[in-house]
Amino acid sequence: MNKGTAISSKERIAILDVLRGMALFGVLVGCFSEFIFYEIVISYDALQELSTNWIDPYFSRLIQVFITNKANTIFAFLFGLGFYIQWERIKEKRTDASAIYLRRTIILLLFGAFHLIVMMAWEVLFMYGVIALILFTMRNRSDKFLLYLGVFLALFGMPIVEGISEALGLWEYFNPDEVYETRLSLRQADAKGGYAALFQFFWNNNYYETFLTGSTLSYIVYALGRFMIGTYVGRKGWIQNSANYLAEFRKVLIFVMPVGVAVSWWASGTQNEYYFGYLEDELMLGLSYLGDAFAILFMAAGYISLVVLGMNNSFFAKLLNLFAPVGKMALTNYVIMCQSVNFVYLSFGPGLGLAGKIGTAQIFGIAVLVFLTLTVTSNIWLKYFRFGPLEWGWRALTYQEFPAMRRD
Repeated sequence: MNKGTAISSKERIAILDVLRGMALFGVLVGCFSEFIFYEIVISYDALQELSTNWIDPYFSRLIQVFITNKANTIFAFLFGLGFYIQWERIKEKRTDASAIYLRRTIILLLFGAFHLIVMMAWEVLFMYGVIALILFTMRNRSDKFLLYLGVFLALFGMPIVEGISEALGLWEYFNPDEVYETRLSLRQADAKGGYAALFQFFWNNNYYETFLTGSTLSYIVYALGRFMIGTYVGRKGWIQNSANYLAEFRKVLIFVMPVGVAVSWWASGTQNEYYFGYLEDELMLGLSYLGDAFAILFMAAGYISLVVLGMNNSFFAKLLNLFAPVGKMALTNYVIMCQSVNFVYLSFGPGLGLAGKIGTAQIFGIAVLVFLTLTVTSNIWLKYFRFGPLEWGWRALTYQEFPAMRRD
């Protein structure tokens, strides 16, 4: 027989909501820009013909250095931290804690699978659901286990899995011509309109570029390390009780963050020179990826420290708290953000059809506009309602009861 009720929304930790909201901005910029970086909505030659080609490379470099993989690192870290806090609170209030946690995770996994196949090829909710199940099996492991294995997987998990996949011959299934034709057909079909082409693109991308090659597994390992680090930090209470660790957060911001920025700048420049044919030294390329792996974690830690310090300052906390509602509605806003990418690039239905017409600089401006719009709407929504729409549904299915939606 169950004891207690669902976790109260009043028990939320404000810093986590702000961090989650800010991370979503980075995820949004990354999602928009990757459609350009990987020549999905526009070819590299066509990008050079845009009127913004004089400024696009600068925005691309800044996004690579300050956002790429840093935002998704923080997002995954926060998921691990959040699942840990949720698990601890459920254990305190329910006798069926394991069933609740597993039901909550499986719901996320199933919704993520639907979203992955039908709505957005590069979404992460499905993989996060898989990782949360793996993390559940580690709930009784020691802090050292979580930290050491988490850092190792965060730094080296992806290249190790990719190396094993290549050694096993899985990359033989990767057909670059098929992928190129798929992306070309998407651009052509978009000019004519039709969801069928978009669905086919999602399916082919997932099939040829992720599942067959083992890339899905490599990303799961990559994100699992970040989840484990988040769980470790949650156990230590560094975020929940951040006021007790401000000196440590300042040290990270002052000493660790600059190193991360410097290494990330060098790594992105080295990789760009290699891929554009200006550099042929594969050893230097490998070192750049190794350095970037460390830089990503350093910069993510720096961003987290910056927000934590800001939230412990009365003046900056008022500003940062404007983004807390975005984080409180993270699931809803993440799905909206994914669909905003489709809306901006594609002409299906009400889509703007800007694929091939805009570059990185304009995309960054659009991402800022989308995020500000979501900030305003999230603040307004949560004045009248307790949860975001998808959060309410997730909660109702998890606890098998309908929580009050409207505020008193």
